[in-house]
Amino acid sequence: MVANISFILALSQFWFEPWFVILAIIIAISSVILIINKNKTYNDDYVTPELTNFSLETGRLFLLFAAFMPSLTGFAYCLIIAKIDATLAVNIFFGVLAFIIYAASFKSKFVINNLNKIIVSLYSLFVLLTLFNSYITHLHSFYFSTMLVTISIATVVIDKAKPFTYFAIIIGACISILVFTVSKPLVPALIFLFCTLCEIIAVYLMILIKLNLNDKLLFADDVINNGNSLVIAANANGKVVYASKNFERILGFTEKEILGDGWWNIRSASPEDNYREQNAVVDVEDQDVVTNKVIAKDKSIHWIKWLNKRMKSGLVVGIGSDVTEKYLLEERYQNMVENASDIIYTTNSNGVFIYTNTAAVYVTGYEVTELIGINYLDLIHPAWKNKIAKFYYNQVITNLEKSYCEFPIITKQNKELWIGQTVSLISSEDTKTFVGFQSVARDITTRVMAQQELEENRKHLEIRNAIVEKILAASTEAEMISDVLVQLKQVIPNIKHYGIAMYDIDKNVGVTTYRDVLKNYEQGTSVYDISTTASLGALLHNTSYDNKELSTKQNPSVHELKWLSQGVETVSVTPIFINGTLYGAINLLHTIPNAFTPKEQQLLREIANNIAINISRVRYSDIISEINKDVSENIAYATRIQQAIIPPDNYLTNYFPKSFLYLQQRDKLGGDFYFATQRDQYTFLAVGDCTGHGVSGALLTILSINYLTQAISELRLTDPALIIEHLNNSITTSLNKNNKTRDEIRDGLDLCICVIDHKAQAVFYAGAMNAIYTVHNSVLTEYKGTRMPIGGILYDYKKNFYETHVITYTEGMNMYITTDGYTDQFEPITQKKYGRNKFKQLLQKIAPLSSTEQKNEVRKSHEDWKRNATQTDDVCVVGLQF
Repeated sequence: MVANISFILALSQFWFEPWFVILAIIIAISSVILIINKNKTYNDDYVTPELTNFSLETGRLFLLFAAFMPSLTGFAYCLIIAKIDATLAVNIFFGVLAFIIYAASFKSKFVINNLNKIIVSLYSLFVLLTLFNSYITHLHSFYFSTMLVTISIATVVIDKAKPFTYFAIIIGACISILVFTVSKPLVPALIFLFCTLCEIIAVYLMILIKLNLNDKLLFADDVINNGNSLVIAANANGKVVYASKNFERILGFTEKEILGDGWWNIRSASPEDNYREQNAVVDVEDQDVVTNKVIAKDKSIHWIKWLNKRMKSGLVVGIGSDVTEKYLLEERYQNMVENASDIIYTTNSNGVFIYTNTAAVYVTGYEVTELIGINYLDLIHPAWKNKIAKFYYNQVITNLEKSYCEFPIITKQNKELWIGQTVSLISSEDTKTFVGFQSVARDITTRVMAQQELEENRKHLEIRNAIVEKILAASTEAEMISDVLVQLKQVIPNIKHYGIAMYDIDKNVGVTTYRDVLKNYEQGTSVYDISTTASLGALLHNTSYDNKELSTKQNPSVHELKWLSQGVETVSVTPIFINGTLYGAINLLHTIPNAFTPKEQQLLREIANNIAINISRVRYSDIISEINKDVSENIAYATRIQQAIIPPDNYLTNYFPKSFLYLQQRDKLGGDFYFATQRDQYTFLAVGDCTGHGVSGALLTILSINYLTQAISELRLTDPALIIEHLNNSITTSLNKNNKTRDEIRDGLDLCICVIDHKAQAVFYAGAMNAIYTVHNSVLTEYKGTRMPIGGILYDYKKNFYETHVITYTEGMNMYITTDGYTDQFEPITQKKYGRNKFKQLLQKIAPLSSTEQKNEVRKSHEDWKRNATQTDDVCVVGLQF
């Protein structure tokens, strides 16, 4: 029983232990802080550093407080206890430190830039100082009060919930440690702890309340003062009582300049305008929307759209949006519409004009005031009215948003113009029903006329081609004349008399084959003396004879009198000239003055020219055939001569058994050749490419082979360079020997000549533009010639201009010589040349093959590359193996 009572007494004493009370208070405070923090209503996103950091002025005030408060507190405590103790010196030291920082804030950029951090640090030292004083004085009531004041000013320094939570935990822990370490406290430790912790909770609640209010104000302040809308408020008398800060950013005016009557004085230099604007705001009943021009402080013009609304308190709040860009765009659009070259107009649902720009005045001739109120159909050509009305009726019925149509209109000056216009339907914004048309129209008369003329020209061309086809198809003059007369009646209507005359100028005789409509299409032939015709003078000068009003002519000729007796008024005679000689004429007669149009007269001239061409073709076809026959025979004979001079394919094997020749002239005659002969231990081999093709190239080959033979057989030359020098001098001199003109003949050739010394097993080589190639053990070597052709240019050549190269050959080495015709062949699709690189690859590929196989591969590669295209140049390729 006694033990149970002792346990209960001990347990009851547990509840009153200081450590348990402290623990309970800390748990309670932490619970309150967590619950409040979890259920807070403010938003930290709006609590920006700019709103919580110290301004320079506020910071300096706090520094002055920190400089004087500790010192004064120390002196006050000393007066209370009637003696000076250690706390006074510490407090004075802290005050001096705060004052030094205060003074430095006027000069030091470091202090100014880090003022917020310095003040937080200084406040933390101030709290520690107060705890120190409380400890030294054994929790004297004076410093107990000082501690409460120190904690209460935390709202000035710490303005956010989270940092203060950390501060509350740290300071609470420090106070808890303090109350347990102080012996003989003058204020009960639990009361000291309880009061300070309650003060911490109160300060925390104050911070939350402040932040909760800021949450509601900061967003509004940010939107109003930093947004793009201007906000202004005026009282019932029109005095401006509020203006958002962004007035200065947008218009340049400060809040001070706007408040009161400032805004109205700024609005305009005219007091009457300002008074009118002020009264307009005063008279707002519910809400009103207006757009005003505002001149900013920098004199730039802004257009502001205001939504003015009267509040229940009588305050009028205006929210303004800067619509300058939109207004200027609309103004620019309006100017573009008014100054556009196209007609832009609007009609109601019945097609009555309700708006049109000034372009309509220039096109239609009507003034804008004359067009407004009339129907668009009143301008359309009568023949098109029903068609156009139906067109736009269908657009409305089918609800086609946009359409395009072309039609003629009649201007005020009774002139016909063609219009091409795009029409859009206009619908009501509310009911979405059709209310009118919006149209953009353009004068397309020039284009339409051009199209009509193009169509006429097309028909004219079809007629001309049909007649020309008939003319060219005729094999005799009689057949041609008959066909032309039939065509003339079809293409030129209402002709009364038409015929084609053939003249013999030497005998002054004309024979006309005609058809006479006046005599029931009578067809016949008349013979007459052309010297008596009125048209002969003009025809001899290859000029048409046109008499458009025969009855008005004075002193008519016999033929004209005859025509007049038949009622003829218009006469048109078109000459037919062949090789500068009048050969005949096309005669047309009509009973109406000015009967033939310029296009018909042009057609007659074209027909006359084609008649002349066909007559020339028929008359001279035999002569041309005979000439062609002679030319063909001459070319065939020349081909036999060239083939006799240039040895056949198997000739080369007499000197080189393992060799091949691929010679393919572009025409029957050509300018590529090869030459081979032997003297003593030397074998001479040359491949040449003369200027030109056909006959000209063939003649040069004969001349070149002749001079090569002369150099080798008569002059006994063995040096290839000297042989080329001789060939060059001989050809140049021969071609210009009897040339008396100032322009020298520039024909010549490219040549490659090899002198093979069988005893020395060496090849002596010289080239004019051309190269040779050797392939040995799959290795290709190119030996280039001198970059100078033979002949072509007359000048004093330097001796030994061409160089001789020496190549030592071994058994099995292949040597190839070619003209540029092979590498210059075009591929028909890509239009690329065969090229030297591809030719070199071909040589490396065929070198191991027999001579017959090599020739077949050279031919196949050339034909595969050329395919069905025309051969570009003469081709000559020679290959041999030592």
